[in-house]
Amino acid sequence: MTVRIILVFCWAVVVSLSGCTLVDNAQVPVDFSIDGLYNVLPNQSGFWSAETNPINIDDLLENRSPDKVKAFRVYDIRVGIKGPYPSGQVSGTVAFSFDGSPTFTPILSFEGLYSEFAEGVSLVRRNNVITASTSGLESFLNALNNPNGRPTSIVLRTSGTTVTPVPDGVIVAVEIFAQADTDVF
Repeated sequence: MTVRIILVFCWAVVVSLSGCTLVDNAQVPVDFSIDGLYNVLPNQSGFWSAETNPINIDDLLENRSPDKVKAFRVYDIRVGIKGPYPSGQVSGTVAFSFDGSPTFTPILSFEGLYSEFAEGVSLVRRNNVITASTSGLESFLNALNNPNGRPTSIVLRTSGTTVTPVPDGVIVAVEIFAQADTDVF
């Protein structure tokens, strides 16, 4: 046991005197979600659209310094519909815009029976009701991973159609689950 302590001590002295660092710039992943709850207003035509207020990205990252954030990634997106379900199909899209831009980019589309969305449907799990937009997700991640012009806020929008009128009390819930790699030091 004494030999191990002496060896560890000698190793620590050599490392510290040679200018080596054991941890240069450690990073930790910070999990966060971008959530949107949309109260769908009753509509006789079956079309609906709603969007979130702007969401400050720094608030999602537990107020970590923006220059400490090195990379973003999305690991799942879930869509759920809550409230009184009309019979029949529902279809729609989820889109985003950054920093107040009037242009929204779709990141996924969904289509299925209202009842299929009661528990929320995950993009990661193979299913037939959600389809990702590869170009939309790439655009989303490219903007977040641009260190020279990273956006500061995001707005999510969902819109869609139903074959029957949307009843009062229907809520569409969208959750984007993501991680950001942040420097510790």
